[in-house]
Amino acid sequence: MRFVKTKFGIPGVIAVCALVFAMLGGAYAASDGGDGGARASAKAKKGPTGPRGPRGPKGAAGPAGPAGPAGAKGDTGSAGSAGSAGPKGSTGATGPTGGTGPTGPTGATGPTGPTGATGPTGPTGPTGDPWTPNSTLPVGATLAGAWSGNGTTADSGGLYIPISFGVKLANASGLNGTKVKYVSGAVPAECENAAHAGAASVTNPEASSGFLCVYQGSLSGAALGAEGGVYELTNTAKGASRSGAFIWFETVSGVASATGSWAVTG
Repeated sequence: MRFVKTKFGIPGVIAVCALVFAMLGGAYAASDGGDGGARASAKAKKGPTGPRGPRGPKGAAGPAGPAGPAGAKGDTGSAGSAGSAGPKGSTGATGPTGGTGPTGPTGATGPTGPTGATGPTGPTGPTGDPWTPNSTLPVGATLAGAWSGNGTTADSGGLYIPISFGVKLANASGLNGTKVKYVSGAVPAECENAAHAGAASVTNPEASSGFLCVYQGSLSGAALGAEGGVYELTNTAKGASRSGAFIWFETVSGVASATGSWAVTG
């Protein structure tokens, strides 16, 4: 019985019982001779229908049927409300630096600004010498300079070295020989000037007012001799002209050279 319940269940048992009763009824009718009276008797003896038995349990689900055709597309639904903003994303990595762009054209020159105000006048400088070049040398003013020259024994005329004052002496006749001193040793009193600092020398030439002092620095291959000395520009007498003088040396051997300085005071 357990096997029957397991394979067929309650509905299967009921179906088998019904089949057995039907077979028994058929066998009975056959054994009765098959006449109509017996059938009528059997029908007449059928009792009332009994109450309906309880509903059997639901059978196992059958296999799924084939899918039906797709239905028609439904109407578009109304738009839903906007969703809330999502969280802010993290900052992306910095991109590479772009290349330098081309230099733009030079702009137009702007207008010239206004001229600034004139600054204050500076203080007055110290008073200079009261004379200018090519003017007359004032009394007490001193001019000074250097001289040099060279030659050889082939120069039969000797060695001539010029001295230029640049400013004329006030004396229209210049200076005679007594007013010109050639200094190659001790400095005479006429070549000292108390208005100048230091002692007179070839490196610090000085002269008293009205005198020209010529200082010897170096002398080689030449000598003043009997006729040498300082002459005026006309070469007629020893002394100095208003604008200068020259020194004359005898050349005695080889290459002659001489250097020195001078000072003249008006």
